[in-house]
Amino acid sequence: MNERPGFGFYLDRTLKKIISIYMSAFKRHGIDITIEQWVILQRIHLLGESASQAEVSKLGYRNRATTSRGIDGLVTKGVIEKSKFDGDQRRFKLVITEKGQQLLNTALPISHTLRDVGYEKISNRDFNTFIKVLNQLWVNYEEYESKCLSDKNGKGTDESNDQQKNSKPFIGSYTDNLKSN
Repeated sequence: MNERPGFGFYLDRTLKKIISIYMSAFKRHGIDITIEQWVILQRIHLLGESASQAEVSKLGYRNRATTSRGIDGLVTKGVIEKSKFDGDQRRFKLVITEKGQQLLNTALPISHTLRDVGYEKISNRDFNTFIKVLNQLWVNYEEYESKCLSDKNGKGTDESNDQQKNSKPFIGSYTDNLKSN
């Protein structure tokens, strides 16, 4: 029997605290978007002119339905515009509006400040170890999920094979990934 304590409670508790702090800060500054919408908006910002709904969904590790709802909310609020790519009517292009850019200009410094709060009293070495452990947990569960789907029918499903090919955790030091978070 493994004597290590469970970790799900700690992950959930920490994530809920972070979300609560971000939402309170956003509300104080008149930023009317959800955390899901914030993640989507950041991804669109980082992808620039090539931002598509499929790419945002893939980079955010969210399913298409969740991403679609978040995008629709941002469109309704006038933060982004959604249109088809020229020459590819199957893909949706996402563009940040002027209102969305103003929101980003307000929210990004808040996000960076709150991120710095999280780093307080944690050395770079400890933080990089933390990220390494989170990535390994992700890989462990990804492999487990793939094995379970594979065992279901003896050789894996197209879904499990696609997930394994397209899903990769961030590997490297956390500071290498700051731009994308």
